[in-house]
Amino acid sequence: MPDSQYSLLEAGEKMLWEGRPQRGFMLRSSDAMLIPFSIFFFGFSIFWEFQATNGKAPTFFSLWGIPFIAVGFYLLIGRFLVDAFVRGSTYYGVTDQRVLISSGLWSREVRSLFLAGLPEMRLTQKSNGRGTIKFGADPQSNRIPLSWTGSTVPAFEGIEDVENVYKVILKAQKAAYANQ
Repeated sequence: MPDSQYSLLEAGEKMLWEGRPQRGFMLRSSDAMLIPFSIFFFGFSIFWEFQATNGKAPTFFSLWGIPFIAVGFYLLIGRFLVDAFVRGSTYYGVTDQRVLISSGLWSREVRSLFLAGLPEMRLTQKSNGRGTIKFGADPQSNRIPLSWTGSTVPAFEGIEDVENVYKVILKAQKAAYANQ
């Protein structure tokens, strides 16, 4: 974590682990549904605009298609660029008292989850040892993602050696419960 993140630690609080999410392009399970939809949406928007501008349709129909092209472009390509940019400025930390997630597109947002009150934790690990730890249950309505990044719960996403980090959190959580 950058030095400015350490200023968020309470007196006597110790950093046990810190890391960052995977860099660059990253696919999630929600993309299995979103990518085909994005291709269809963007393709139909281009088709609409092509037909409206090359036909004898009123100017309104040509203008009507432009926002749909912009949304389609964002769904197909832009969301991956924004996601990579946000993950590029994201930092994770585990202290002896809290889990910290610092990120933001235009300004820094820090989420603190106290270990003693953590909801369920879920570990997802790939064969390369990289994975995600989610802190809390996804809403039942999350069959279709409520967020373009695929999750609405706090998470350490795309971290290296995720199993070791999970064990660090469990150990710190047990110590936090013991100290209550």
